[in-house]
Amino acid sequence: MNRYLKRMIIVFGVLSCYLGVVKINTIYAAERTVNSSMTTAQIQSVLDTNKSNSNQTLTVKFEGGNYCLDATLFVYSNTVVKADSNAVFKLESNTYKTMIGSRNFQEGTDNYDKGGYVNESNITIDGGKWDGNGKSGEMVRFIHGTNITVKNMEVYNIGEGGHLITFAGVKDGWIENCKLHGYLGKEKKEAIHLDIVHDGSMVPGTDKYDDATNQNIIITGNTVYDYPRAVGSHAAVDGVYQRNIQVNNNRFYNLSEEAVKFYGFKDSSVTNNSITNVGIGVRVYTYLEGTTYVNPLSSTKKEAQPSRYNINVQGNVIQNCSQYGIQTRGLNSRIMRGVTIKGNKISSTAGTGIMMYNYTSNCTVSENTISNAGNQGVGVYYASNGNTILNNTISDSKVYGVYLGGTGNTTIKSNNISRSKNHGICMGNNSHSTLIQSNKIVSSGGNGTSINGSKNVIVRSNQITSSKNTGVALNSKCEYAYVAYNTINGAKNKGIAVYSGGTKAKINGNSLKNVSGVGIYVQKCSKPKVYNNTIQLVGKNPITIDKCKSANISTLKNEVGKITRKTKKILGKSTKKGKVYIIISKKKYVVKADKKGKFKKNIKKQKKGTKIYFSFKDGGENKTYKTVSVK
Repeated sequence: MNRYLKRMIIVFGVLSCYLGVVKINTIYAAERTVNSSMTTAQIQSVLDTNKSNSNQTLTVKFEGGNYCLDATLFVYSNTVVKADSNAVFKLESNTYKTMIGSRNFQEGTDNYDKGGYVNESNITIDGGKWDGNGKSGEMVRFIHGTNITVKNMEVYNIGEGGHLITFAGVKDGWIENCKLHGYLGKEKKEAIHLDIVHDGSMVPGTDKYDDATNQNIIITGNTVYDYPRAVGSHAAVDGVYQRNIQVNNNRFYNLSEEAVKFYGFKDSSVTNNSITNVGIGVRVYTYLEGTTYVNPLSSTKKEAQPSRYNINVQGNVIQNCSQYGIQTRGLNSRIMRGVTIKGNKISSTAGTGIMMYNYTSNCTVSENTISNAGNQGVGVYYASNGNTILNNTISDSKVYGVYLGGTGNTTIKSNNISRSKNHGICMGNNSHSTLIQSNKIVSSGGNGTSINGSKNVIVRSNQITSSKNTGVALNSKCEYAYVAYNTINGAKNKGIAVYSGGTKAKINGNSLKNVSGVGIYVQKCSKPKVYNNTIQLVGKNPITIDKCKSANISTLKNEVGKITRKTKKILGKSTKKGKVYIIISKKKYVVKADKKGKFKKNIKKQKKGTKIYFSFKDGGENKTYKTVSVK
């Protein structure tokens, strides 16, 4: 005990004698040093100093050296374990499967574990190299505690089914600046395991099961590699949630499965981590085949399913994934709601970059950069509704930039999508009520935007450039589609196309240029309206209306006969009774086509090479342009 603390104890002791009203709970500080020549039992006897003294802060310093542990080192409340950087611990027991942690069970003693968060508190394990020696177990393990810190440790070399660090039922915990690696088994396990104290299967080794969850856990600055998973859980309890788990600023690499796996977590985050060469970067879910999901204990007060799980996945750099960069997933009875995926850099995934898979709703995917996805850049799948995909940059996807399948009320807005091998944006069948707005879609291998068998879709104010097929295509009976104010420049097939029996499509205010085929093509559609569009430099008809019922216009051909220096009369064809505007040497003329669409205009002979400009307008106020040079 230092001299200053002794003096303070004496002073307050004297005051209490004179005043008789001052009550002091003195917390003593004790420090012990152990070395590698001591047995495990001898070291444990030093740690036992705090076994029954809750008013003493005990610091146990481990000198450098090789420590052979033939039993678990149990740590009690108000203890700091400080291991030298050259202290190397090796587990030499076939009976004990934990190297250091809290004692939650004792032979011959009932209810040794107090449960809740009060069994042990104020513990720090700091430093040392901890070699599991290929044993199967949990090398660092704390159950039912508060204010638990594990830091600056290297923990490695563990056998089948094991975890390097386990927190179960811990409140206010820190795992920081640890180096974790080396798994010798085949079963898929987590290096840092976060679990609920539900039963002996999920959390063995205690006599108190109460569904206590982890709360307020910060996992930061760690390096985890050569393991199936870095952080998370593969089991959950209905109506019981782990919360405020923060995984930030870690480095995860060479993992066969997920770097981070949040199963039934809420109010938690995965931020600013470096994740490389993994199966999946981050997976957030309420349901997955092959995972454990059980009913709560009868004594547990079950929470309602959250309206928002409030999970934030932000600022991570994720690359080289054998499956997905980020995945969310739910189930009809427990929908995954309220996930924010923002500002991540995802590259080179074998599957989809960001995959919102089945029953993921009311989530936001924004400001991410996704490149070289083996499937979609962003994919939203079955019964995932109310999601927003905003301000992302997606390039070089092997299939689609963004894909929707069986979704509703989705907003895809202000994204930059380039060089998708197939369509830039694709909607599969049975999606509905979708807004596709203000996106820039460049160099798609298929269509810029492709809509299939969907209802109430708005495609508005997008810039679509250099599509190898069609700028905007609506296929397979799309109903109530509205395609408006898009700028389409360069399409090898058509500018805008509506195929196969759509109903009440509206195509309004679009600007089309450099289209190799037909500008706007509408086929077998009931009551389509095509109006106020501007079309120029198309290879075929500006507008073709093919077998449509009650269309507001007919096919617009806009043909001009050959004009030579001897021509005195221009002959051509436009829409029925449509207007044709002609500019010759800055003079403007207006003629009207007859009921067969034919028009003519008498002119003076023009010099060879003179350019004559034509502007056509049909009954729907669509405009198209053509320039003819005098031969």
